[in-house]
Amino acid sequence: MAQYELNLRDYWLVLRKRKWIIVFTVLLVAGFTLITTEFFSGKPLYEASARVNQSCYVRRRSWGSSPRRSRATRCARPRPPLPSSTS
Repeated sequence: MAQYELNLRDYWLVLRKRKWIIVFTVLLVAGFTLITTEFFSGKPLYEASARVNQSCYVRRRSWGSSPRRSRATRCARPRPPLPSSTS
């Protein structure tokens, strides 16, 4: 039995020789994954929404300030709306 050392060139030649098998396998797996996720995935169970109020602000905690002062404050009065540009 002949024993020899395989180098990178030998591996490259094997990959080039079998490239269509590799391409076919990758496409088959990708297609199977696409079909499975599109047709057999269920309805989403949860839905979320969020609303951000931009008229309030949060006081940033500075060095030496107490934790009570670093909490978010409620807005005493809302900011005036930005002027709209009508063209």
